[in-house]
Amino acid sequence: MKYYVVGFPISLNNQVLLIKKNRPEWQKGRYNGIGGHIEKGETPLQCIIRECKEETGLITFEQDWINTVIYSGSDYIVHFYISRPINIKNYIQETDEWLKIFDISDIPNVDTIYNLKWIIPLSLDISIQKPVFIKE
Repeated sequence: MKYYVVGFPISLNNQVLLIKKNRPEWQKGRYNGIGGHIEKGETPLQCIIRECKEETGLITFEQDWINTVIYSGSDYIVHFYISRPINIKNYIQETDEWLKIFDISDIPNVDTIYNLKWIIPLSLDISIQKPVFIKE
């Protein structure tokens, strides 16, 4: 089983910071949330904090993130997070994958990974009190 996190840093004015992926191949050229593989001994929350810093230079804390969706397939589990409003404009281009800020309302028109068009709106639903579990 492989374990991953994907996070959506959100600003006060409903913008989201996404990353244009170069890898893996099936994601190449599309936008996705910030994230990656959970390392041994690391919790999903620790992982999203680490990945956010590594990919964007943004320093976040446990209280900045809410686990909204847990998505599983036959050999993987992905924990999706959304940040509480933070200043995403201070990001730093840390990798060879380009970062870009989008208005959340524009996400349906952005070339994203297929599930972001429903995971982001679901994650923003304030009625969610615990993560939603979705099995592929």
